[in-house]
Amino acid sequence: MRIAVISSNTLPTPPIEAEIPQGWARSIHDFMSAITEGLVARGHDVTLFATGNSKTSAHLEWLWPEGTYTLFGTGNQLDGWATDPVLISKCFAMHLQRRYDLIYAFFPIEAATFSYFIDAPIVATLHGPGITFEKTIFPKLLKKPHIVAISDFQIASNPELSFATKIYHGIDTNFFSFSDSSAGYLLYLGRLDSKKGIEVAIKAANQLKVPLKIIGSGDAAYLQHLQSGAGKQVEFLGQLDKADVKKYLSEAKALVFPALWNEPFGLAIIESLSVGTPVIGFARGALPEIIQDGKTGYLVNLAEDSVRGNWLEQSYGEAGFTQAIKRLYALSDSAYLKMRQAARASAVASFDQETMVTNYEKLFEAILMKSDNNAA
Repeated sequence: MRIAVISSNTLPTPPIEAEIPQGWARSIHDFMSAITEGLVARGHDVTLFATGNSKTSAHLEWLWPEGTYTLFGTGNQLDGWATDPVLISKCFAMHLQRRYDLIYAFFPIEAATFSYFIDAPIVATLHGPGITFEKTIFPKLLKKPHIVAISDFQIASNPELSFATKIYHGIDTNFFSFSDSSAGYLLYLGRLDSKKGIEVAIKAANQLKVPLKIIGSGDAAYLQHLQSGAGKQVEFLGQLDKADVKKYLSEAKALVFPALWNEPFGLAIIESLSVGTPVIGFARGALPEIIQDGKTGYLVNLAEDSVRGNWLEQSYGEAGFTQAIKRLYALSDSAYLKMRQAARASAVASFDQETMVTNYEKLFEAILMKSDNNAA
């Protein structure tokens, strides 16, 4: 297949570790790089549309030599996204000469806006929860993209979007390799945001007198708020590079994921599972699809009126979250090792990068076969 992949201008694809501004998301570019390199490795003719300093084995097309933080500064990553429709237009213009079989874009709505004027099918993945913007615009598009969901929960939450299929995110499980033991601390990994429930984890760590390390960045005022009431058990590590994230994940007793909102997926969760670290989270969003209660971690219902399952931990909310942590620490060494092994097995079986790329390749082939049959 001749495939065009449209990434984002905000950072190189994949990101250059030393140049990622504090608070900026890198997952977009890691994901698009994994798709691109995986397709090239399978023998497809791939062109990546990204920044000029992106590293790829595909053909590279670009408009700006570096990430847009060199144009707009390192404040708000969203400022740089204003350039991405221009990158999309470059891809569409080049399609008229190169005749791509299929275009895979990071931005589903933006890429589909003018897709009516080209004949190549557009495929895109919805990475967020689905917002009013997408739900309002999608039904009005003259030519709709083939949208990929990242969880069953996301599909159920967005019936207006008519998803083509579901493909779970995948990571490099060879990089996030298995560790059979821990250094005994809890770890939070992710954006510092009130809807992430970080204060729940802090309260639990202080109550149980177990160390909690926090990796991530966010609003400075909110960080100061967290730090002011954190207590002696909590250590803030800031934004770290991928190698350090792996190190802290590998040595953690558990990853705590007390999200108060409906996460459509959770990359930190599958990275944790891959290194063998169990995950404790509220049963919100897609978490019940990723965490196997009592086997790879523990799930806790957020509230009495928000029950998603009959989990081992019967109490709910903050009290239930604290009890789930206590339950984990009470496991025997052999039972805890078994949980770490199950976590690793789950990641390799369901969330490996190679499986993800294979599933995208199969989807692309099915779309093109259907297009050929319709043309006939």
